[in-house]
Amino acid sequence: MKTIEQVALEYALKDLKISEEQAKHWKHKLIIDVTIRDFKAGFEFAQQWINVNDELPEENVYVLVMQDDSDYTDIAYLAYLEDGEWYYSNSDLQLSFNPTHWRNI
Repeated sequence: MKTIEQVALEYALKDLKISEEQAKHWKHKLIIDVTIRDFKAGFEFAQQWINVNDELPEENVYVLVMQDDSDYTDIAYLAYLEDGEWYYSNSDLQLSFNPTHWRNI
């Protein structure tokens, strides 16, 4: 699996239409560094968990939710929100717990 740095560099070179050889020039290096920084910031933002008290996802869109039980905080479930209620993604059953956080997938 590639690292975030490798993916960010590939993105920068492709987006800026710069070859690896051209990337060695100081002017291109500066632009590439900024593009990589911005790519990584966007990636990190997309990985953040959102507190359900701060914001809820759009309805009927699958998201990952985190359980509020402190014994299982590292387990995420695929779920969706409909009419203010949370449901498991693979059925019409309501979640058996109250999510505290969610994030897009």
